[in-house]
Amino acid sequence: MSIITLKNVTKDYGHDRGIFDITFEVKKGVTYGFLGPNGAGKTTAIRHIMGFSHAQQGCVKVNHLDSWTNAATIQEILGYLPG
Repeated sequence: MSIITLKNVTKDYGHDRGIFDITFEVKKGVTYGFLGPNGAGKTTAIRHIMGFSHAQQGCVKVNHLDSWTNAATIQEILGYLPG
């Protein structure tokens, strides 16, 4: 069972900035690290997962809920501590 799913997600800020066609899932009970160099799109992906930003393409789901349309519900069950 996937808790977090990103499928073909793109958010283009121009000048090769953003995330492009990202697909991954986080399964229940498994711990993942989200690593990459500066500018790799880690924060952008997390902002999509939390429902703070809307993808231009693709879909983002948390507990099978769309992260954009159900942002308030997701933010009640998912913790996020920026920087």
